[in-house]
Amino acid sequence: MGSKSIGSASFFIKAYAVIQLLFALTLFGGGAYLIILNGSWYYCITGLLLIISSIYLYLNKIIGAKIFGIVFVYTLIWTIWESGTRFWGWIPRVATIAVFAFFLSLLLPYIAHGIRKRVAYSFTGLIVTCFVIAGALAWYPYFTSLDTSQIPQNTSNVYHADSTQPDSDWRYYGRDVQATRFSPTDQINPENINQLKQVWVTRTGDMPPVDKKNKWAAQTTPIKVNDALYLCTATNNMLKLDARTGKKIWEYKHNLAYEKLPSTAVCRGVTFYTSKVIPENEIC
Repeated sequence: MGSKSIGSASFFIKAYAVIQLLFALTLFGGGAYLIILNGSWYYCITGLLLIISSIYLYLNKIIGAKIFGIVFVYTLIWTIWESGTRFWGWIPRVATIAVFAFFLSLLLPYIAHGIRKRVAYSFTGLIVTCFVIAGALAWYPYFTSLDTSQIPQNTSNVYHADSTQPDSDWRYYGRDVQATRFSPTDQINPENINQLKQVWVTRTGDMPPVDKKNKWAAQTTPIKVNDALYLCTATNNMLKLDARTGKKIWEYKHNLAYEKLPSTAVCRGVTFYTSKVIPENEIC
C-alpha cells in the first residue's frame, strides 16, 4: 500500500472515530440522565464503551474495533432479551449500532494489525444483507388478526344507510358509525354535479404568523348535525355554522399559543355527543 493510500485510510479512520465519539458522548449523557430517572442502564454503559472504543480507534489501535464488537454483540443479546421476536422493537435498538458497524467493517483492514479484507468485507456483506432483510420485513404486517365473526356478512353489495341519523347528516368523521364515508342522498349525482355552484364561504380567521405558514395546516373534516356544521381550526378553535348560510352561530377560542406547538398546527376533526344528563341549553 502506498503512502498516499495509508494517509487516506488514516484520515477516514480518525474521522469515523470522531463521529462515533460524538454519538457516544450523547448516548452516555442521555443514558446517565435515564439512570437518574430509574431507567435502563444500557445506554450509559454503551456510551461509555463506545467512548473508549473511539479513543483507541483514533489512535489507530485494533482494540477499539474489538470493544465495538463487544458492544454490538451485547446489544443483540439485550435486544433479544427485551424485544424477543418483535421486529419493530429491534429497529431503535440495533439499527444505529448496525450503521456504525457497516462503516467500521470497511475500515477494519486499514487499522493497525487489522484483519484481512476478505474477512472484513464478509462482515460488511452480512450487515448489508441484514439491512435488506429488515427493509423487506418492514412491509410485513405484524400483530394483526382477522376475526371474520365480527364482519357483517353482507353479500348483496348494496349500501345500507345508517339508520341512527338522517340521510342529510354527516355526524361522524367517516359519515356514520360504520365509517362508510359515503352519503346515501342522491340529489347530487354524476349527471348534475357539473351544475353545482358556490352558495357561501366562511373564514375562520385563524391564520398563521407571517413566518410560520409552512407549519400551518387546514385539514379539518366538518361534521353536519341537523342544520349546523361543526369544525375546528388549526389551533383548536371550535365553530358552529349555519349549514344553509355559513353564518357563524358560536365560536370557542382555545387561545393556543403558537410557540407551544411542537410541530405543525393542525386539527383534523371534531366529534358530536348529546348528553343524557345535562338539561338542554345548559353549559356542559
